[in-house]
Amino acid sequence: MRLAMKQLLTCCLVFFTSFTVTFGQEDSSATTLLAPFSTFSTTRLLNNHSTETLKIRSFDFRITHRFGDIGGTEGGYHNLWGLDNSSDIRIAFEYGITDNFMVGAGRSKGGNFIRELYDCFGKYRIIKPTNKLPLSITALASGAITTMKASSNRSSENGFTKELHRLRYITQLLVGYKLNSRISFQVVPTYQHRNFVLATDVNDLIAIGAGTRIKLTQLVALNLEYTYNQLLDRGTGNNYQDEMGIGIEFDLGGHIFQLDLTNSKGIGENQFISGTTSNIKNGEYRMGFTISRPFKL
Repeated sequence: MRLAMKQLLTCCLVFFTSFTVTFGQEDSSATTLLAPFSTFSTTRLLNNHSTETLKIRSFDFRITHRFGDIGGTEGGYHNLWGLDNSSDIRIAFEYGITDNFMVGAGRSKGGNFIRELYDCFGKYRIIKPTNKLPLSITALASGAITTMKASSNRSSENGFTKELHRLRYITQLLVGYKLNSRISFQVVPTYQHRNFVLATDVNDLIAIGAGTRIKLTQLVALNLEYTYNQLLDRGTGNNYQDEMGIGIEFDLGGHIFQLDLTNSKGIGENQFISGTTSNIKNGEYRMGFTISRPFKL
């Protein structure tokens, strides 16, 4: 209980400190460091990337945290509805090389069985939205590698026999449209390859994601997201679930703060698209947050 209270107080302190400090700044919106005619307010919708890219020479420092299950066998008041536990933590740095091309790298604890993940990505906006045609298309390529110790059990998820088995890759095409000043949505067709999987799973995976952002006020928005990962037969004996989530987003001037509920334990596209096993019907969903602090170099 004491640990949970410390975590909760830390979250509140970070949030209200950010709120107080950033409203004293001249720049009232973090979206000014996105490329012009933005469809979304940050480079992520919830778990998935958004179509947005950072402006040239803009830098974004991101901290994302996922707590434990709110319900189910691991949740309840004994664990303060998941706040006692941490399913995943990711710290990342992202940079805009041009207005249409950005790169990023991060380190995740790992929310699924695979731990100690380092990831990197490149993201290029192919079609820029305009006032006449608010359509945006962005291509993403990302990869991740685990440094966790290999298991001698070759039937285990980390039963690596080669170093290449530690790698996994994803390519995505993000297609977004700004319906009006308050509503934006996107679809995300995805291809993922993992060099090593369980015998009951498949190396190649095709998924399709969709999400929307609904602007509630000038500084607050509602985000919804869903990713379907069963377009290919993933074999029998698996308990994979589609990723889904709902979140509230606060534009705090120099920061974007996102508070969300999701069934994904893992953070990052190389985890949640193929590795989500939590079933919302069993109370296996959790609270999380992201703090994005973009600034100009």
